[in-house]
Amino acid sequence: KTAELGCTVGRAIDGADVVVVSPGGGSVYAGSFASDAIISFDRSSNGSIKQKTGGAGCTVETATSGCRTGRGLKGAEGMTVSPDGKSVYVGAAVGNAVAVFKRSSSTGELAQPTGTAGCVAHQGAEGCASGDGLIGAVSMQVSPDNKNLYVASGVGSSIAIFKRNTRTGGLSQLAGIAGCFTDRSRNLGRCNVGTEINQPEGITVSPDGKTAYVGSFASSSITVF
Repeated sequence: KTAELGCTVGRAIDGADVVVVSPGGGSVYAGSFASDAIISFDRSSNGSIKQKTGGAGCTVETATSGCRTGRGLKGAEGMTVSPDGKSVYVGAAVGNAVAVFKRSSSTGELAQPTGTAGCVAHQGAEGCASGDGLIGAVSMQVSPDNKNLYVASGVGSSIAIFKRNTRTGGLSQLAGIAGCFTDRSRNLGRCNVGTEINQPEGITVSPDGKTAYVGSFASSSITVF
């Protein structure tokens, strides 16, 4: 990205779409829709940020000079950091996937595991684990106890539910229809049928971990779980 209005030049930042801060405040991560990328920044005590140097500063879907290559990042649009600070998850709205990254608590650097441990995708694309309810993955959050990840997918009008390994950060979708909810009109028999979840674009979990709320664009609604 070329410098504009006196800004610092960044890499793989075209179409920056979502930004999150690590629990300790030492790292900032951004998802770039047009670059199919996750970008990593160090954050100082005064709030300023600096992109990490070399490959640590960006991971992209398609090989780009100076960045690492990853999977499950096409149309990066959703992101969350686990409360324990050990994992970062990226929702790929075009790739219909969730990319998994381990996070160093000391440096903030990210590393994507190899094989199916590194991502979950619709029909197991890109060598990822196969998951349901991920078409157009756009928003996500880890529960306060670090044990679950919830993903809202706009195009598929669905919510996907994963168990999270608190040691490794790995994901496994709940078995059977417990693994997802979908709008009644989109139900394919693999998910529970939900109410008013047509094109969900936002999801959050209450601090006590007892409730999830989903905002759905086309339904003009908030659904309570």
